[in-house]
Amino acid sequence: LAEIGRSLVNLHGQHEAQTLLDAESQRDILDTFAGSIQQAARVRDAHSDMSALRREIASLESRRNEAERRADFLRHVVREIEDARLVSGEDSRLEDEARVLENADELRTLADTAVAALSGDEHGIMERLGVVSRALGSVQRVDPAGARLQELFDAGFYALDELVRALEEYGRSVDLDPERLNIVRLRRDLIYSLVKKYGPSVDDVIETGRKSRGELDLVDSASFDLAQLEARATAASQLLVATSQRLSLLRAAAAKKLAKAVDAVLPDLGMTEGRFFVELESRDQPDENGVEDVQFRVALNAGHEARPLARVASGGELSRVMLALKTILARADKVPTLVFDEVDAGIGGKVGLQVGDTLRRVAEHHQVFAISHLPQIAARAHSHIVVAKASKAGVTTADISVLEGSTRIVEIARMLGGDPESKVSRAHARELLESALPA
Repeated sequence: LAEIGRSLVNLHGQHEAQTLLDAESQRDILDTFAGSIQQAARVRDAHSDMSALRREIASLESRRNEAERRADFLRHVVREIEDARLVSGEDSRLEDEARVLENADELRTLADTAVAALSGDEHGIMERLGVVSRALGSVQRVDPAGARLQELFDAGFYALDELVRALEEYGRSVDLDPERLNIVRLRRDLIYSLVKKYGPSVDDVIETGRKSRGELDLVDSASFDLAQLEARATAASQLLVATSQRLSLLRAAAAKKLAKAVDAVLPDLGMTEGRFFVELESRDQPDENGVEDVQFRVALNAGHEARPLARVASGGELSRVMLALKTILARADKVPTLVFDEVDAGIGGKVGLQVGDTLRRVAEHHQVFAISHLPQIAARAHSHIVVAKASKAGVTTADISVLEGSTRIVEIARMLGGDPESKVSRAHARELLESALPA
């Protein structure tokens, strides 16, 4: 709705005239009049693309220079880590293997002791279980319920028998291998030293090697990458120059036309000797706004040199210059509805009549709403609406009334500052209304 509203309604607020003093607003007004808003957007896009590439080039150069400075150190890191051929989790596995190798003799002894306790001489557990087996057999011959007891015994017996075989196999598998132990210790010490340097874990060491390799690769590939980026940046710069030049042509052609159009309106606003100028000051290099700065200048009296708006225009004069620009831009934009909020700020008397006449002429091609306290402007309107505050049941409300005939005459008389009931005030009000331009 906001986007659609901007194409249907143009609002000129009482403080908006101050934006005329802003260089960005002056540039936007010229681009709007020139129909170069899209071209200006292309310039901004081209500048943004070029700036992004320049930042990318600077970042790559910085990273390459840092990598070159650290190249010898990085080569040492890469060589040390890659030569180690580390595997994730290897340190834990080596610790386990070293612990077994270092305690191999004790582990064998423990396994042999356990086997002897289970299946040794007549005092071994397996031999003594034979007594239990014979007793259960006797129970089963007398009581069939003994079968269940026999099943439980058999399960335990077979489990113990399997344990004996496993212990014997374990004892044989424990390797008394000093050479292997030495290899494991050396490997473990190597990994420990690398973790101490680049850790705190083997995975961190592997990642450090990967990143260091990437930095070294950057040294080799940066020149090629920079050449590609420089080529793209050059193309982006050329595009920026070309789009800026096209924008400059549009602005230059429009600047003269806009100045001429404003000059034609200023006399109707009580500035008979006023002259309006649009100055374009070129720069060496284009930026996001093109290759020139836009400045509005005015000479409000004959024989005076044109100077920037901020240095010569009063509040009332600034409002009228803005009104002139708004009416001209409204023609160019074909905006159907214009709203002027207190455009009468700082003016009155004859100038007020001239502003009212200008608004009435604008209304020939647009729907115009003028919010005003000036009777000269109100009298020029085709319709007169009064908004008044009221209080109902302690609540402040706004009452809106459409004035016609005598009620409008009374309101104009009131706005003139006289007694709205006096014949003189009403006659003056009627004269103002009758002097309005034809509908």
